[in-house]
Amino acid sequence: LVGTEADLRAALEAAVPDDCVVLTADIALTGGQILITADSAAGGIEIDGAGFSVTSNGTDRVFGIDDGDMVTDSFTVTFKNITISGGGGVSFGAGVASQETLVFEDSVVTGNRAIDPGMNYTGVGGGIDAAGDLTLTRTTVSNNTASSYADLPTTGGGFYLTGIGGGVNVDGAVTITDSNIDNNEAANQGGGIAINGIGPHVITGSSFDNNRIGSTTAQGNTIGLNSFGAGLFQDAGGPGVNMSISNSSISGNVGGGNAVAGDIIFDYGMGADLTTRGVNDVISLDNVTISNNTSTSDGISGGYLAVQRGTGLTMSAIEGGTFNVSNSTISGNYMSPLGDFPGYGAVSVATFDTGSGVAYPGVFNLTDNTISGNTALRGGGIGVRYNGGFNNDGIGTQNDLNITGGTIANNYA
Repeated sequence: LVGTEADLRAALEAAVPDDCVVLTADIALTGGQILITADSAAGGIEIDGAGFSVTSNGTDRVFGIDDGDMVTDSFTVTFKNITISGGGGVSFGAGVASQETLVFEDSVVTGNRAIDPGMNYTGVGGGIDAAGDLTLTRTTVSNNTASSYADLPTTGGGFYLTGIGGGVNVDGAVTITDSNIDNNEAANQGGGIAINGIGPHVITGSSFDNNRIGSTTAQGNTIGLNSFGAGLFQDAGGPGVNMSISNSSISGNVGGGNAVAGDIIFDYGMGADLTTRGVNDVISLDNVTISNNTSTSDGISGGYLAVQRGTGLTMSAIEGGTFNVSNSTISGNYMSPLGDFPGYGAVSVATFDTGSGVAYPGVFNLTDNTISGNTALRGGGIGVRYNGGFNNDGIGTQNDLNITGGTIANNYA
């Protein structure tokens, strides 16, 4: 049982495999992050907050977890019934940064901000940055931010500014059950969550709502470049990506930002941006609500390309892959009419040739879905693109688009 910062540090240093450290009071850190290493965690350790919190003062992250081996996950850390907040002053994982297997149950990660203090322009994983596997069960990740550097000028080009995974950034396999990843912000990619590994990723009964990308809060004074997936962004290297989302919501997410002369803005997949990179990749959505996602970009291209597309759901197949979307509702999504080629549908379907000379078709199966009340400049309901251009019917050698049952109605372009 621990009730002070000193007691918590001592308990973790003395821990043996499968120990459980239980909090008896809220703890406000003054001595920097709590570092959990292989020496202290060995085979695994559990931290039971018992309803209490561990809070940083904004100058360092709250928990760092690392065995010093960048190759393998040697232990598991489980957080239960705890609130983790106030992390900052670091470029990644302001709440928790983990190189190991990470588990959260009945917990809250809130009010953390990842921003690089050394002008490398990158903030990753505002709430959680997990290099290993991540499991969230009945857990809320909210009001976290991944920012790009805050003091760059608002005009001019040449910078690649990145804020990835406002709530969560994860490289390993993801299991999310009955959890809420809401009201987070990232400067560029994955306002709610950015998923980089091939999986398997299983998301059930969870929400990714009211997250933002490209906002001035996340960017400080910088421009918004390469903004993807306000609610959920997945773009693993593949092939072999395996991802399923069921009984979940990706709604009310906003893609903002602005581009001035000589700069580029891409606002892709304001609700969810999902990409496959190989013929063996499979991404499936069942009974998912994707609604009221919005692009509010006020970009002026100035001779460079400003593109916003897929305001509800963007599915991109690079060298093949299969998407299955069933029993889902995609409605009320809105794409700003600004930009050179704005708005490719509430559902954007795309296959790209990566330069190999062979463009393997993506397979897109839409079954018993409701796609209604969406607005985009081109293809209000469904927009189909191939390698940067249009394929008029979306069926055949470029995209295999199969629509069975369901309703596509009252969309506007």
